[in-house]
Amino acid sequence: MKQANIDNLVSLWLTAAQAFSGYNRSGNLHIISISNSEWPNRIWCNPDDAIHAEEVQKLMQEHNGKLTFSHWIPVDRDEYLESEKLGLQLKSLQIGMSLSLSDYQEEHIAPTVSLNPVNTLEEAQRWSDVFKNCFNYLIPEKVISAIRDKANFYLITKNADTVGCVATYIKDGQIGIHCLGTLGTYRKQGIGENVMHQVLADAKNKNITAAHLQSSMMGLGIYTKLGFKQLFKMCNCK
Repeated sequence: MKQANIDNLVSLWLTAAQAFSGYNRSGNLHIISISNSEWPNRIWCNPDDAIHAEEVQKLMQEHNGKLTFSHWIPVDRDEYLESEKLGLQLKSLQIGMSLSLSDYQEEHIAPTVSLNPVNTLEEAQRWSDVFKNCFNYLIPEKVISAIRDKANFYLITKNADTVGCVATYIKDGQIGIHCLGTLGTYRKQGIGENVMHQVLADAKNKNITAAHLQSSMMGLGIYTKLGFKQLFKMCNCK
């Protein structure tokens, strides 16, 4: 499950990079850099590969600190200590979590929000604006428009109001749930959990076998309640 989780995420990064010829490689390090975007711009290596701190630091400097270095560690390891070993500063932490959909206990809860697919340039720009408001960094309209035939982007609406965003990406019959965010004034209203039930129920009905995500510390309670298990820590460093 851990590798499938990481593979889904990395494949999404590479899909975005391919659209802009933004992928490169140096030894065992993978590099994505897309101009005028903050995502998925980063450096990483495969989980089982040795990390050469000097090479990582060199590449970070060559890109003027505009890339994030992401690495995966066991849940029981100290993320700050692991980042310091690389001579880097922890920027953010996410918890890799997965759920076999055969274990998902579908709850027949009435949808309180709607998931509206992004189909137009205007909707892609709206999704980008909502995402920036939720997460304070930029996935520009050009990236969303370039890959929306391969990944699904949704605006979350309640009545006539846009209240959040989410994206999904399917690889090898498994679904990654990404970028789930709720605008500030609509938080703590159960919107995230309602969205998750809709996405998981739909995926299970389509015979998708597993769901993967990378949670902030704030979201752990919701995903644990849904049955997701913690598999790894994803350390994002600068």
